[in-house]
Amino acid sequence: MDVTLTFLTFDLENDPLPGGEGDCKYDWLEVWDGLPQVGPLIGRYCGTKIPPEMTSSTGILSLSFHTDMAVAKDGFSARYNMTHKEVSDTFHCSNALGLESGKISDDQITASSSFYDNTWLPRQARLNNGNNAWTPNDDSNKEFIQVRLRV
Repeated sequence: MDVTLTFLTFDLENDPLPGGEGDCKYDWLEVWDGLPQVGPLIGRYCGTKIPPEMTSSTGILSLSFHTDMAVAKDGFSARYNMTHKEVSDTFHCSNALGLESGKISDDQITASSSFYDNTWLPRQARLNNGNNAWTPNDDSNKEFIQVRLRV
């Protein structure tokens, strides 16, 4: 699912001293591609310049608004559109995508999660498979599998 966000109006407190884009100190809106503080930050916006149209790569766009509650402005209005992505009939989430080839060794893989029953090697893990998947150690929205690629 693609999510596209288009701002129609935008009026937040502007910083009195001009700085680079994203140097908002008082009131701002952050847009994240995914969950806030987890996915990549698309941008931090303030003032009156309407932010560009943005589309998620994760299927989730998150907006996080911060205010110092000192100056009241009109705020913003936006429209979102959700578009269903077509998935190829040949795509299978449980297919190995490189870890099982042995080109990436187990000691290069770290995770915030644990194996389903601790019997599989890290290279056999799948992010989305009922029989062989990573499960959370703690219930958290900050789960990850990290692969360190040696250069």
